Amino acid sequence: MKTYPDEPSVLFLFANTSMQLGRRAEGEAYFERYHALALRRKEYKPGDMLLVLARLCRERDDIAASRKWLDQVDPKDQKTYFAAQIQRSMLLAKEKNVTGALALVDSLEPRTPDDLLQVILSKADYLRQLGRLEEAYEVLAAGTPRVAPEAELLNLYASVANETGRFDVAESAAQLAIARAPGEYTAYNNLASWYVERNVKPAYALQLASKALEIKPDSPYAMDTVGFAQYRLGNLEAAETQLRRAYAQLQHPEIALHLVEVLLQKGERDEARQLMREASAKLDSPPSEPLRKKIEGLQLRL
Repeated sequence: MKTYPDEPSVLFLFANTSMQLGRRAEGEAYFERYHALALRRKEYKPGDMLLVLARLCRERDDIAASRKWLDQVDPKDQKTYFAAQIQRSMLLAKEKNVTGALALVDSLEPRTPDDLLQVILSKADYLRQLGRLEEAYEVLAAGTPRVAPEAELLNLYASVANETGRFDVAESAAQLAIARAPGEYTAYNNLASWYVERNVKPAYALQLASKALEIKPDSPYAMDTVGFAQYRLGNLEAAETQLRRAYAQLQHPEIALHLVEVLLQKGERDEARQLMREASAKLDSPPSEPLRKKIEGLQLRL
């Protein structure tokens, strides 16, 4: 049986160390034990820890356990209770009730800039999941100037702008996200991938994607972007190497389609056909319009 120290401060340290080492189950157990012991102290305010425990349960798809922790948040603690309601909306979305998640967020009244940020992020994300991209863009375009432009919000704004055909807005938002958080991976890779898909600025795209891969060396998405940028620059061997690495790690249809393009350029049609069949079997139905056009173009070349 697992034994734990009896000092909450030691448990909290152990929990954070376990999380940093990637031992999430161990870290969660330490946090839960910390919370149980700290409840004995009158000065302990459990709200933030309840949110942490609820989040950890949600991230491992234990929705019932997550709700159990959220149910313990005191409604009188306005800051924590608001955050708990945002987490409840995430649980609804996990249950495929995105409409319910959106309705819950719409019912909230933000009192602080951070509350407003969470509402904007959540509402835009749920609208995006529902395919209501123009509405998501309107929420982000109106809301982003009202809050501190954090990288998470800027990245979502950039992605939705790109999806609605506003590439100039997407480019500006992604560049601002890089300036705000130069050590984060997402904006570098997003912007690089948008450039290579449009076949513009391939050398700059490779520079951005290489930075993303430097920040997150195990990311198949960054490997894919680096590989496709190399393809755009005519470096077929380097492109194939990176794309095979990416596909070995994540059998995503878009990575497969990028590799198909490289193989076709090299004249390796048999493997390209096989990969095309694999990619087609994994596609959402129906695929997005840009993806559908790419598939049709590749099928003509095959």
